[in-house]
Amino acid sequence: RTDRLQQIMNVVASFCHSTFTQNRDILNWYLNDAGFTEDQISPYQVGYSPSVDVLTKFLYAKVDNISDGEIRLLELARSDLWNHALVYPIHDYHGDVARYYCKPLSGEASGKYMSTSNAHPLYTKSLLYGWHVARRHLRNAGGKIVVVEGQKACIASGGATVATMGTELHTEQAEILRAAKVS
Repeated sequence: RTDRLQQIMNVVASFCHSTFTQNRDILNWYLNDAGFTEDQISPYQVGYSPSVDVLTKFLYAKVDNISDGEIRLLELARSDLWNHALVYPIHDYHGDVARYYCKPLSGEASGKYMSTSNAHPLYTKSLLYGWHVARRHLRNAGGKIVVVEGQKACIASGGATVATMGTELHTEQAEILRAAKVS
């Protein structure tokens, strides 16, 4: 079952990233606002979700036999997360999407980062934003990784940088870095 949920999460990330790069108005606004280039955001699969309806219609068309239960379990029907929102997929150690942070661009939650819940079936405290990118740069960085707080700081720093997605480094996150012999 985990493989199936992982597949759905990866499909959502690809869809949102593709939607973002095709929506030139929102993409250009974001790039100008953040000071990023498309090359900087591409490895992180930063994306955009126009609405829950668009997202779920896409999933029903592209994922064989996806159920309403799977969509609810993965929190893909939450309008507070997925309506007119920037999407930051959080990849696990293997590079698969395990969680999302979204930033609604309008509405009551506008401008606030919101995430799938800690009850999400793929959530773990060991997740580090950008780890799937930083791992590829470890050798060139002499085994050193910069740890920052948020997604945008991670993207801006690039390469050998990860984000805790909060103000503290959890024990589980530190264990991942220690196991990789990061200094």
